[in-house]
Amino acid sequence: MNRLGIYFFFDKDGIVDDYVLYFLRNFKKVCSEVCVVVNGNLEPHSKEELEKLSNKLIIRENKGFDSWAYKDAIEDYGYSNIKKYGELVLCNFTFFGPIYPIDEMFSEMDSRDCDFWGIHRSRKEPHVYMAGVEICEHIQSHFMCFKKKIIQSKDFVNYWKSLQPINNYEEAVAYHELKITKYFENLGYKSSTFIDYTKYFNKVGNSSVFCAIQQIKEDRCPILKRKALFIKRGKIEFQQLDGENPFNILNFLRNNTEYPYECIKENIYRCFASENRNFFNILKKMYFYTLLLFVFKRKKRTKIKKKINNLVIFNNSSILTFINKKCKSFIHLFYKVKYKNNIKVKRFLFFSYKCSSKHLIYKNGNSCIIYKDNGQKIINPPKIKGLNVNFSGKNNILKIYEPCNFINNNTINLFGDNCECVLKKCQLSMVDLNLQHSAYCHIDEGSTVCGYIHLANEKNLSLSIGKDCMFSGEAAIWCTDGHIIKDKITNKIINRTKQGVVIGDHCWIGHRVTILKNTTLSNDTIVGAYSLVSGTFNEKNIIIAGNPAKKIKENILWSRNPLD
Repeated sequence: MNRLGIYFFFDKDGIVDDYVLYFLRNFKKVCSEVCVVVNGNLEPHSKEELEKLSNKLIIRENKGFDSWAYKDAIEDYGYSNIKKYGELVLCNFTFFGPIYPIDEMFSEMDSRDCDFWGIHRSRKEPHVYMAGVEICEHIQSHFMCFKKKIIQSKDFVNYWKSLQPINNYEEAVAYHELKITKYFENLGYKSSTFIDYTKYFNKVGNSSVFCAIQQIKEDRCPILKRKALFIKRGKIEFQQLDGENPFNILNFLRNNTEYPYECIKENIYRCFASENRNFFNILKKMYFYTLLLFVFKRKKRTKIKKKINNLVIFNNSSILTFINKKCKSFIHLFYKVKYKNNIKVKRFLFFSYKCSSKHLIYKNGNSCIIYKDNGQKIINPPKIKGLNVNFSGKNNILKIYEPCNFINNNTINLFGDNCECVLKKCQLSMVDLNLQHSAYCHIDEGSTVCGYIHLANEKNLSLSIGKDCMFSGEAAIWCTDGHIIKDKITNKIINRTKQGVVIGDHCWIGHRVTILKNTTLSNDTIVGAYSLVSGTFNEKNIIIAGNPAKKIKENILWSRNPLD
């Protein structure tokens, strides 16, 4: 088969890890020509490696994400020259593989009656990161193959020539990934996927992430999405997959396949752990299994004296105290990979396995009550799916009025005494909610909330979120400054919170908005992305934006329906 493969790559440090090189070596076996297109700069050694494994290396400015990188590569070849190939494969660096021989997949898909195909297909569902945004059914763009009928058509040329400029992740999804499948299918071209998506549609929308283990074991899926291991973008936050932890998939790869699973560990640590120099934060968030070297028992305070190669041992008693308080039993070893004079140097470090206990502990008058639709009450349930609740202090209470939906590792911490949190028929997605010292939080019906909420470090704080509010990703609400500011002359505290934060009904809080103490938003308010909000906005049906946020438009209405 005369097949052209275009592989997109990006790394902020310009380093190409071994998992990329492994894929390209195998990718060349099924392609007559391979083009690697890179956004941004490359480290010299990495550039040499990519040049060895590609027929053409294109290094371009880091803009337009993967779709514009594909477009530039295609236009670099020329649309007329692209027509000479029997197939065109577009794939990127967002997965590990091939776990199984890649020619198995191509042989299977060559026999299918289709004009273009991919590995995974997503169903229609709400977006994980962008609250209120709906994803249409589509083939996921991390791996797509177009057969001769399409690449020789004017429709193919028209698609790439009409591609809109892309400035952020959300636009990359909307203008390319969600669009390309629908574009060709509406023109009568037939599509297919290697993984039988109908098998997973009733279980989960994005099966490439949440059913990754099952697909590798049962369907011989040749790739593992990197997002399946760290679903929070830019954070060390490993996902529980199919009720299992990532250690199981590493074990499976090691024992049942020839894939060099060390490549996965190397990439995860370099891209994520090395970004965070706060050792305590890594201990709290990283629960990825690696080589188990030592076992600590709880409440045991011992110093370790042992040397293994360049092993770095942390003898600090405060670290050991932290480990024993926050972790159950395990200390693991991971290595850090650095490039010095184009030679890999491994430096070993400790990491902890954080046992994510699903069972809630109730004592000192702390309680949780779930109010069912049928009027029944469940008092102090042993666990709540999708929600991790931590009690500390006395007489704290969590009230949940069903149906509530908890997506992707939500945490509620009720510290101090007499805190109350009420969740009423709402949805939480990646929420980190902290209450302390008689704090009160109420989230009303139909609201979809994600982000960080802080009601701690000051007494009697309160937050009220009205009905049908929509929070976009990574929003933050700070109901207090958290630390004391005094007048230098009078020595009086001048930054005490005067009133709680109130968000009215049907408000839309944009991406990475920060809402500060003493804030009130009226009904039907839209807050623009990245705004800093403080003060009272009594007027309804307005848009506010900026730093600090100000009214920029009035007499508006909005709905959750996506733009056509």
